[in-house]
Amino acid sequence: MSVIIPVYNSEKYLTAALDSVLAQSFRNFEVVCVDDGSTDSSPAILDAYAAKDARIRVIHRKNGGGSASRNTGLNAAKGRYIAFMDNDDLYHPDCLKILQSGFLKYPKAWVSVGGFVCFDDGKDPNFSRSNFRFWHCYAKPFWAKYVFKRHIPMFMWLKLYRRECFADIRFDEKLSSSNDSLLFLEMLLLDKPFACTHFPVYAYRMHPDQQSRKVFDEKTEVPHFVRAVSRLAQKSGGIKRFVLERIAAKAVHTELLKRLNNPTEEQRRLRKRILTELLAEKAFDLSRLSRRRRQEILKIVAE
Repeated sequence: MSVIIPVYNSEKYLTAALDSVLAQSFRNFEVVCVDDGSTDSSPAILDAYAAKDARIRVIHRKNGGGSASRNTGLNAAKGRYIAFMDNDDLYHPDCLKILQSGFLKYPKAWVSVGGFVCFDDGKDPNFSRSNFRFWHCYAKPFWAKYVFKRHIPMFMWLKLYRRECFADIRFDEKLSSSNDSLLFLEMLLLDKPFACTHFPVYAYRMHPDQQSRKVFDEKTEVPHFVRAVSRLAQKSGGIKRFVLERIAAKAVHTELLKRLNNPTEEQRRLRKRILTELLAEKAFDLSRLSRRRRQEILKIVAE
């Protein structure tokens, strides 16, 4: 088993994150830490941990972003199973053991999924003390998620993947805030079973500087994400195509209209240009949105 941790300027949280991984009740794993050109003491912390525990391997690379770091980790990982962790979060002491049990319960599963808790920086996570670990297995997870509305969380760090999941899939290095979303869709489209439990295996630290709290870069990230999802839709058919087209269209509306509800004049010009380009490319289908949302977009393009 391989745990991949991209690290960038995380000296404040890194020690706690590494300690929570090394304290796992499941012991047979390696930790692949990818230092993404950190300028603080993170590289020294990583090297010190690697010198003390042979399970830790450190890769130092030039800064290229979280997606590139995870791809570097994937290329270096040796485990049969792959897990991800962010450098400012914490594992439940039984995280890997619980996720591994999903594969033991459902041997045909390709992905094992757990739950999570959030905690504020400066406090300790409040993991549930319950031993209740009820499992579901979804043979067709895309349908379970988007047709039957079953709860399958998106986040990569809640999951343990069979290595085969990444035979033809890597993180899109042009995406930062939305790399989780695209990877999740690609994994669902594999049509391989997901074993899922709500038991919290992961603690997500809430603090102002975390990547996931940063809004999409509307200039680059939004159009790239929409185009990527549209390409997935074009390769699919029927209900899957409809769902993916709706996801792409909703991303346009959410990120370019809903989030930018009080745009500056520069943002207005940028938004109009992006919407005009995406419509001209047919990168998203307006018909997948409600009439009100279609009119809102067309009004901006016509301004």
